[in-house]
Amino acid sequence: MTNVFSIAIKEKKANELTYSLYFGEIRQRVLKQLFQTHSIIKNEYEFSHLLGLSDEAYHKISKGANIQEFLVREIIEKFLAQLQYFKKFWKHSHIQWTHNKDRIYSKVRIYLHKIYKLAPVFDYKRAKINLETLQKFFRVANFWPKISTQLAMVIYLTNTNDPSTKENMLMQNIRVLTNCSAYAFYHTKNIMIEKGVLKKDE
Repeated sequence: MTNVFSIAIKEKKANELTYSLYFGEIRQRVLKQLFQTHSIIKNEYEFSHLLGLSDEAYHKISKGANIQEFLVREIIEKFLAQLQYFKKFWKHSHIQWTHNKDRIYSKVRIYLHKIYKLAPVFDYKRAKINLETLQKFFRVANFWPKISTQLAMVIYLTNTNDPSTKENMLMQNIRVLTNCSAYAFYHTKNIMIEKGVLKKDE
């Protein structure tokens, strides 16, 4: 782990762009480990309560991601602070959208990109394709969930069907990231199961 960080510091002095890209990979690895192993909400009934992690949790994530613990702590604490602001945005904004298929796709894709910049824990290119496929289903079914629900479903499907992912993200973390309620998510999922586009165990 020491070698990993010393290389990053050396590259920062030699080339700022190289360091930035390398740190981005470290951040992605840490946040993926966080989303796969630790809940960032208190429980299902206190959905809006974001937790700071315990020392033990930081140690486990550090070990799992193979990144130094002080850097893990810095990345996660900054992410949680940014997520607090993002949740305030979800709470106070009133997203206007119509059922025009092109406008819906563009609107949801904009928010998908915002979420990816905040938490790059899924394959963004694959997610855009999955979003397009998902909206084709919504048009045929004449069923349009809220943008937050669409985002949660897209990230969930992208993560679940990603062959490079060994461990799936915790569902509650996906929902808190997209501001999607458990009811809205599972209602949408059950409709997709009823229509035969999802399996019960998927």
